[in-house]
Amino acid sequence: MATILNKSLPTNNQPASSIMNQIRHSQVHNIMTMQQVVTLSQQYGLYENHDELIAMLMYLHDLGEVIYCDKVGDDGIIITNVDWLLSIFRSIIQLQDFVQGSAQIKRDYDIASQTGKLSRSYIDHAIYKFNLDDNSKQTILALMHAYDILCSITNEKNDNGEECQYFVPYLLRYDVKPFDLSKYHQSDWLYIGYEHTDIPYLPDGIYYCLLSSCLKEWNNTDVELYYQCAKYYLANDNHYLVVRKEESHIGLQYCYQEINELKRSQSIIDKVKNSIFVKRPHEIVKNKLISTVNDRMVKFKGADCRYFVKCSECNTQTSITEEYKEGDQNWIRCKHCKMEFASQSLNDWVIYNEKFWIEKKIYAEDKERACFDLIAAKLNGTHIVRFGVLLKLTDTKINEIKSSQDEGRYDKVHNVLKSWKDKAGMNAKISAVVEALRKMEINALADEVEKKMTE
Repeated sequence: MATILNKSLPTNNQPASSIMNQIRHSQVHNIMTMQQVVTLSQQYGLYENHDELIAMLMYLHDLGEVIYCDKVGDDGIIITNVDWLLSIFRSIIQLQDFVQGSAQIKRDYDIASQTGKLSRSYIDHAIYKFNLDDNSKQTILALMHAYDILCSITNEKNDNGEECQYFVPYLLRYDVKPFDLSKYHQSDWLYIGYEHTDIPYLPDGIYYCLLSSCLKEWNNTDVELYYQCAKYYLANDNHYLVVRKEESHIGLQYCYQEINELKRSQSIIDKVKNSIFVKRPHEIVKNKLISTVNDRMVKFKGADCRYFVKCSECNTQTSITEEYKEGDQNWIRCKHCKMEFASQSLNDWVIYNEKFWIEKKIYAEDKERACFDLIAAKLNGTHIVRFGVLLKLTDTKINEIKSSQDEGRYDKVHNVLKSWKDKAGMNAKISAVVEALRKMEINALADEVEKKMTE
């Protein structure tokens, strides 16, 4: 069966070779489904079982004689003519070969070279010479999607009648202008990658596949690129994620709009911080990089991928240790120059193990509980209404707490605080309670609360 599918395998017997060529010409196609391969092998009595067939296909795939992809189609797709497939791939991602055509095609060319986004009409123009039917085109695009060469970023025809676009990082020219982030707050850079002794350099192809894989995670049209750098908009989390290639590392930075209005600005900051803490986009990128390297750089499969920060003393990336104590704060010792330096990355990206996150959360909750107890024990009952007003509780809620016959002064004050926390949610900061106490000129209690928070 391998001899039938693979034209490069020699056949010494001349009559057999002639028969083999007839079979290949009439029944072996450039693109074949698994069912077609099974039927062909059964027709000539070559089918033993499914596992044996898969093993044979994987063997030819590893040799580079066929492409076997089990991620496309119902049971997988087999490409029997690898050179033909590579020619199609090159036609799509090598823009300089296709500057001829209609005015629209030329506009699509300019857009592609500046943004890394291809229209479906441009792809159809690029591969016109291969005379592919629609099913073959869809299979080719599905293969490129499966191997992270491109990624679809809209539906085939969206509600505005715009046709599908494809994100193809390979298309980017080096002279595309970098991002203007002057109006954004920018985090410190965090790096993901490998020690130089493990993987000295990440090829561009790995980086491009990583970008496509990330787009599948945050799939929207608001992705911008320039040479070896991409910016994704995480729409539900109010920030951008910048992904940049640097030798054997991938640099990450998040940024969000700077707003002068204090309340709105704090709301955005809280939302972004919560996104980094809970959704952990850096871990998503790290896991995708590991998967990409394992799939495409088999020699380095299992290499230790880790986080790095750039040393402010020797300007070299140094790996971050796995464990941190609260006292470490933002300090880290460079493994190269042995100097200690402060890295904002540790704070910006919350680079701690899960146990430490939980401990920090429990610690903060214990502090908050102690502050609530202190205030409830010392705040005079005559201040309950104004305290509730300053904490922006509704009149209904304040009256409900004040008029409760089953609760004493302590419980009523505590319920004001609890109701404020429930309403404020993620924006519930003890500093707001302290501010309310100072507005009521209860400064001694406010000082005690601040001291309790810093103990």
